[in-house]
Amino acid sequence: MKISALMMTCGLAVCLLAQPAVAGQLEEAKATYIRGDDATGMKLLWPLAERGNSDSQRLLGMVYCLGFGVPMNNGLGR
Repeated sequence: MKISALMMTCGLAVCLLAQPAVAGQLEEAKATYIRGDDATGMKLLWPLAERGNSDSQRLLGMVYCLGFGVPMNNGLGR
C-alpha cells in the first residue's frame, strides 16, 4: 500500500514538473513562427504534438492549414 502511494506521488510530481518545459517549448515555437523561422517552429511542435499536447496539435493544424513553411493543406481537397 505504501509503495503504491509513493509511486502515485512520484508520478504526479513528474507530471507537474514536466508541464513548464512543455509550456516553454510551445511558447518558443510560437515565437519562432512570429519571427518567420518556420523550420524551427516545426521542430519544436512535432514532439509536443506526438506526445498528445493539444495546444501544439492545434497550432500544428493551423500551420498546415495556412501553409506556414509547409505545403498548404486546408482539408478542402484543392
